[in-house]
Amino acid sequence: MGIISNGVEFKEASPDSPVSLSVTPGGESRMSIAGWFDWQDIVTQRASKAFLGWAQVATGYNFQGAGLEVPGNYPYLNLTLPYAHADWNPGGRQMFLADGFEQVKGSVPNLPSIGPNQTSTFDEAYTVIHFRSPKDGYRVLPDSFVVDPKYGTPREYYLNRLVEIQEQQTSFSQSIPHQAGLQWVFQGVPNQNCAAAAYVSLHKGEITLKIYPWPIEFYNEAAFTNLIGKTNAAPFPPPPPNLPGIPTTPSLMKTKAAGTLVMGQPSKRIIRQADCSYALELTLKMVWFPCGSNAFFAWNPPPAARGRIRIEASGAPVSDPTLGGPGYYPVQRPGNDSNPPTNLFPSAPFAAAFVPPGTALGGIPNF
Repeated sequence: MGIISNGVEFKEASPDSPVSLSVTPGGESRMSIAGWFDWQDIVTQRASKAFLGWAQVATGYNFQGAGLEVPGNYPYLNLTLPYAHADWNPGGRQMFLADGFEQVKGSVPNLPSIGPNQTSTFDEAYTVIHFRSPKDGYRVLPDSFVVDPKYGTPREYYLNRLVEIQEQQTSFSQSIPHQAGLQWVFQGVPNQNCAAAAYVSLHKGEITLKIYPWPIEFYNEAAFTNLIGKTNAAPFPPPPPNLPGIPTTPSLMKTKAAGTLVMGQPSKRIIRQADCSYALELTLKMVWFPCGSNAFFAWNPPPAARGRIRIEASGAPVSDPTLGGPGYYPVQRPGNDSNPPTNLFPSAPFAAAFVPPGTALGGIPNF
């Protein structure tokens, strides 16, 4: 019995397999093993799909849960997991994931040796399987780990699989045009028009998410476009589902408080999958303002002003009526008798963009 992955067998050339291994914990580790697949598993892509993994859009997920708000046959991203080398997978940590085939050679010709497609056929295929260590927190999880029990369907807005995460701090100087019409919202004193102060160094985070493979028909371009320049209406990514018998797996991005992220314009690269189909490598860029996207630094507020923002243990920014002095305060554009005040960045539910287009309204999360 050889190595079995998703129902396909690979017979490693043991003990003479030319195993190659390099371990670089802080970088990208590599491994390769050699052996044989059934020839038909190679030419029908059964082997590549079973060992390298692929993603497709599916419907009809069979979730046995109670209390579904809107039971429905919603589309979802169905993932066939790549093979994680068993010797380097303690606790499901996926040190080495199968990444590609090389040096595929027919072994033992069939009789007849020409198949129905007028191509050579063999009994087995000698193959070298390459493995790599995922980087930047990338991991693969079964569909059952990402089911939203509210809809009984796997969902990708948890950002706990198929995503590389990079978060970098950057400094900037606050620039506020006079015509912006923004005001600091103080407590205890009248609001004050915002103005810029030179040489005040402030800080923010830049978050880059690279998500792949993302089936092309799963990408909701209208919803992602609508999020450009919006701030998150609720904490994002949401906490992972708590499902019976399933380990809770939070996103390595960590949940950011509502109103602290601003979405940029997505970028896409078309990639090939193991089943020969095309998919997307989706890159999302967000700016993280820990004190709130709708807050500016006030370096010289009135002495009696209160409402300076503090960060709660949950990470949420709050305007504290007991705090004053220099710091971050909420900002708004003032309203009038017929129009309420407005924020610099309007809010929107980020998770809604991670639902494929055409999904019924009941299956779209409001967070």
